[in-house]
Amino acid sequence: MERVARVTFAACFMLILVTVTMILLEMGGDTAITIMASIGCGLLFFSIFRWQLLRKGEVFRDERTQKIHNSAMAFSWWIAYLTLAVVTILSFANFIDIPTESFTTILFFIMIGSYWLFKRYLSVRGEVA
Repeated sequence: MERVARVTFAACFMLILVTVTMILLEMGGDTAITIMASIGCGLLFFSIFRWQLLRKGEVFRDERTQKIHNSAMAFSWWIAYLTLAVVTILSFANFIDIPTESFTTILFFIMIGSYWLFKRYLSVRGEVA
C-alpha cells in the first residue's frame, strides 16, 4: 500500500475512534461529533479508493489521467455548488428544513459519488477536453 494511502487510512481510523470515544463518554457537542465523523468517513473512502486503484495498477501521474482527474473534480464541485444553491433556495422558500450537519454529510457523499461517476465516465469515453 502506498505511503499516502496508509497515512490516510491511519488518520481516518484514529478520527473515527476518537469520535466513537466522544460519543460513548458524552464529550463534545453534536456539531463537533458530526463534523469529525464526516471527515473520518471521507478520509476512509479516500483511502479505500486509493488502495483499490493501486491494487488494479492504475497510473496516477500520466497526462491523460491528470486531465481526467481535473475534469472529474471540476464536475464534482459544480454539482456540489448546484446542490448547495438548490437546497438554499428550497430552504428560504420553507419547502425543506434540513440541519447544517445533515446537509454537510450529504454534500460530502454527493461530492465523492459525483467525482467517482464523472471519473468513470471520462475514463470510459477516452477523450478529455
